[in-house]
Amino acid sequence: MFERGRSAVNAGSIPRLVQNNGSTRAETILIRFSVVLYAKNKQIIHGHQEEQRKRLSSQVSNMKVVVGITGASGAVYALRLLNLLSRKSVETCVIVSRPAETIIRHELGLSKSDLFKLASEHYDIDDLAAPISSGSQRFDAVAVVPCSMGSLAAIAQGYSNNLLLRVVDVALKERRKVVLVPRESPLNTIHLRNMLWLSKLGVLIVPACPGFYHKPKSIEDLVDFIVEKIATHIGLQEELYEPWKGLTGK
Repeated sequence: MFERGRSAVNAGSIPRLVQNNGSTRAETILIRFSVVLYAKNKQIIHGHQEEQRKRLSSQVSNMKVVVGITGASGAVYALRLLNLLSRKSVETCVIVSRPAETIIRHELGLSKSDLFKLASEHYDIDDLAAPISSGSQRFDAVAVVPCSMGSLAAIAQGYSNNLLLRVVDVALKERRKVVLVPRESPLNTIHLRNMLWLSKLGVLIVPACPGFYHKPKSIEDLVDFIVEKIATHIGLQEELYEPWKGLTGK
């Protein structure tokens, strides 16, 4: 749910909160990024809660997806994915790493509690006794978005020292869908080796590298490109951008 209209930032700008005589005002710099308008992000969260209550009684999907958010840039992908899953009446569980909390505040002007409001349930990153840590708990897929190289390396080596890593480990042993969305560049040999190993285990690697053939007009469009890829591979059909139809006139 990206906001447009009067509060949208002009092309060529990105919002930043600054202090001026004790009051907070929005200043725009560099590149258009309407989702980062902090006031608007708050409205997205609050407006969502009422919609969520109305949908609970008529939920038609039996799917459950775990969304993990780790300490890499790109928290907006997680925000958009959670909005999409909610709109599709998908049950969601959110787990946020400690570094991700800082990035969410910096990039979105939100707290992890704000993102928790978009989910059906949430657990603390250190709660290894949470129900979701057991293979006996039903969930269909786990998406780590964005996925830091540290988390990716731990997953590749089966190092489950927090709840999110444990949930991915459970998904692997139970042969459930795992989607990792790394946001790093350039990639060194260790990164590539870890991704190759995970791919051989059946993990889907979806780098946050959007295409441009759909002629995006905003960063919102670029974000949607990746979010649709994630949704498709966890088993949802959602068209967030126009698919490739070939070169016109050819």
